[in-house]
Amino acid sequence: MVDLSLENCTGDANRKLYYKRRSQIKANMEECLIDLLNVLYVLVFRDSPAFVASPSSHLSRYLTSSDVGTKFGMLQSSTPCKAEYSILLLGLDNAGKTTLLSSIKTLYSSTPAPSKPTVPTVGQNVSTIDLSDMYLKIWDVGGQHALRSMWTNYYSVCHAIVFVVDGCDVGDGDFASPVENTSAMNGHSHVGRLEECRKTLEEVLSHPSTASIPLLVLANKQDREDCVETVRIKEGLVRRVFEGERGGGVRDSRVLPVSALKGDGVKEAVEWVRTRVKWNREGREPVMR
Repeated sequence: MVDLSLENCTGDANRKLYYKRRSQIKANMEECLIDLLNVLYVLVFRDSPAFVASPSSHLSRYLTSSDVGTKFGMLQSSTPCKAEYSILLLGLDNAGKTTLLSSIKTLYSSTPAPSKPTVPTVGQNVSTIDLSDMYLKIWDVGGQHALRSMWTNYYSVCHAIVFVVDGCDVGDGDFASPVENTSAMNGHSHVGRLEECRKTLEEVLSHPSTASIPLLVLANKQDREDCVETVRIKEGLVRRVFEGERGGGVRDSRVLPVSALKGDGVKEAVEWVRTRVKWNREGREPVMR
C-alpha cells in the first residue's frame, strides 16, 4: 500500500499521485454536495406552479462547484421562517401553571390530556406550540418560594408574562379591608395568600427587564364554587399592584378568567398573548426560525 500522506511523499511520482487523489476526493465531495442540494431544491420547489409545469428546466443535474453557493442561497431564502416568542408562565406554587400548560398543549397539538394529577414543578417545563403565524415557546417555572429567584434568568428573553392566580387561595375575597387587619382562623389568614401573591407580582413587574412586556393575569380555578370572581381579583389584587410604587408603571395588561383543569378560557388567553406579542414586536423582537 502506498502512503499518500504528504510528509512521506519523497518522490515526484508519489507527490503527483497525492495531489491527484486529493483532487479526486474533492471532486467527489462536491458532486455529493451538488446532488444533495438538488434533492433539497426539489423538496422546496416541487409544489410551485413553475416547477410542476417544467421540472427539467428547474432541476439542473449539471451544476458546477461555482453554482453551489448560489443554489444554497436560493434554498435558504425560499425556506419559510416564523417568529418564535417566549412566554413566561409564573405564579405561586399550586396556582395551576403546569395544568394550564398541559391544557394548552392538548388544545394546540396532538398531546393527550394528562390522566394523572400534576405534581409541583421543580425547575421548569417548556413546550412549543405551533400557531399559523408564530411559535409560542412557553416556559413553566416552579413557583415555590425557593425557586422564584431563578425567574429573573428568563426576564430578558421573554416576550410576555402570564401570571396565574389561584382563585381559591385568596381567602374570602374581602379585598377592601386592609391586609394588616386580617383575622386568623385556624392559623390561616382570611385573605389566604393574597398578600404573598401581591408582593410576588410586584417583584416581577418592578424588575427592569420586564418593563413594557405584556402581562396577562389569569384568575384560575373558575370551575370551582369557592373561587373568587375575576372582577374582585382584578380590583383587589392587580389594580393594587399597578397603583403601588413597585407596579412597574403603565403596561399592556389584562385579567381573564380561566379553568386550566376544564380548559375553559384557555384559547382566549392564548389568543390575547398572540396578538399582544405581535403588537409589541418592535419593543422586543422575536427569534426567527
